[in-house]
Amino acid sequence: MNKNRSEGLTLAELLVAMGILAILMTAVISFFTSTSKGAVQVNSQAELQQDILNVEQLLAGRIREAWYIYTPDRGQLNLGSGQLRQNPLSNNGTWSLTTVTGGVPGGHILAMVLPPEQAGANCTGSVGTGCFRFYAYYPVRRSVWVAGTAADAANNPGPKNNDANTWVLAEMRVNYPPGAPAILPPQPLPGAPRPLGAGTLNSVPGAANYSYSPAINLPPLVPPGTGQVNLLADNLLPMTASQPMFSFVQEPASNNVHPAVNLQSVVIRIAAVQQVRGRSVQLPGKNRFYELRAFPGNLGRR
Repeated sequence: MNKNRSEGLTLAELLVAMGILAILMTAVISFFTSTSKGAVQVNSQAELQQDILNVEQLLAGRIREAWYIYTPDRGQLNLGSGQLRQNPLSNNGTWSLTTVTGGVPGGHILAMVLPPEQAGANCTGSVGTGCFRFYAYYPVRRSVWVAGTAADAANNPGPKNNDANTWVLAEMRVNYPPGAPAILPPQPLPGAPRPLGAGTLNSVPGAANYSYSPAINLPPLVPPGTGQVNLLADNLLPMTASQPMFSFVQEPASNNVHPAVNLQSVVIRIAAVQQVRGRSVQLPGKNRFYELRAFPGNLGRR
């Protein structure tokens, strides 16, 4: 006579079920962990990309506002000593406005003079709104920047792997001291209204528009040795002579209505690099750059 089997699971069946459940749980956890890491990486790359695009828009705005921009034919600029002004190519504060090789007119520094914040205001030791302002944008090796900044400073992004092969973008700003030129409007481009005398405007393009009065005198070529330096962008890919961070493009002669003016635009070219699972990932991609062309109100006044 057969006896009915008692209901329930044997120990072996229970162990098998627990093993299967553990495998399923491991797969589910692995899936969600991988998805979470991927989402973090995508968000991080999107933030880095937006930071670079914001920086390029800021630089373009400065270029349009500039009273004078230092062009490649101006030779060199010396920003002074200190790690936060150190050229990653020469390891000192001297910067060439032109690349040594590659035949590209430009380099890794963008320097300009901005007009006073407040027209007609005084430029004294205590009042700076009436002073001309010197701005320079240039890269610093990330390891040098981190070492030269206080660990708890807002300008210190903190050390990372491969800092020696990564750049940051710095902004140096300083007011010119009293004695710089008085209030002078920027020399307009061909065809734009320009003063020819007291209260007189002439909007007709041509040679007559270049009888500018009063004569324009540039501020000193060498900016003051002091100045505030700030971190503008982090995790930048080092650029090369053939692909400088800032280059000057000569517009076609047909765009110039007078041979005395060299109408140029400035090309801003930046790439970012990010460490993802132990390897470097370039943004926006290998051998690609975030590129923006800016057209100044005036460029290359001599």
